[in-house]
Amino acid sequence: FIENQPPETLDWLKLREKHDHSILAFELPERTNSQPSFMGVDTGSPHGVRIAPELWTQWRKDHPHAPTTLSAYVMFEIGLVVSEETWADTIDLNGLKLNNVPVGPMNLHEKQIYPEGTIAVIGLQALRQMDAYFDNANHEIFVNPLDTAPVKYPHNMIGAVFTPAGLDGGSLIAHVVKNSPAADAGIHNGDVLLKIDDLDVTPWRTTLGILPLSRFFAQAPSTVIDLTLRRDGKTMVTNVTLKIILGPTQE
Repeated sequence: FIENQPPETLDWLKLREKHDHSILAFELPERTNSQPSFMGVDTGSPHGVRIAPELWTQWRKDHPHAPTTLSAYVMFEIGLVVSEETWADTIDLNGLKLNNVPVGPMNLHEKQIYPEGTIAVIGLQALRQMDAYFDNANHEIFVNPLDTAPVKYPHNMIGAVFTPAGLDGGSLIAHVVKNSPAADAGIHNGDVLLKIDDLDVTPWRTTLGILPLSRFFAQAPSTVIDLTLRRDGKTMVTNVTLKIILGPTQE
């Protein structure tokens, strides 16, 4: 018995913290190949669930038509990361079922810093989809996943990112998801981004107010933005209509 613990939490799923580790991680109810499995918690991440690479590969095979977008972010330890994101109405993390969360792959740094056997790392968007009670004294968390409408998730609503080859400068090169609003607008992988509406983005490395580009692609749905691109030495302008990509499956 834990003094002052709300009584309704006693029936919730209980996970033990791996408290001998420097990063917040909890042991999941089910094992992987007879070995303990863990879930990391990253309160500095706005994302939902990032799963181990082998699980991500299987997830994509099992959900080949899931709406997909891209995110791009920088981590001090490993540099620029471009990652796919899709949506899970439900995902089972070795006995912990989460509902209505964005899903993507863990990055290399997460694989390195979380304990061996970590199959997922959850961020703020996944935490918003559960009630939780932390028992610090006993290194435990009591979790009650919610099956309610998800909190609005700001995400890339064109299905494309524009990133340089390195962080020291260079052209912003398009990476485009098939069947995305960006693809529908005729944007190709390898296109070079020159302008967003009237904003010249080419001096992104030296001029304040250009980055992050993600703010332009997470505006209100149905917003139309004009992108000036260069392809094979020719300049072109296309307009892209922002569309909600990540959200509950519509019946």
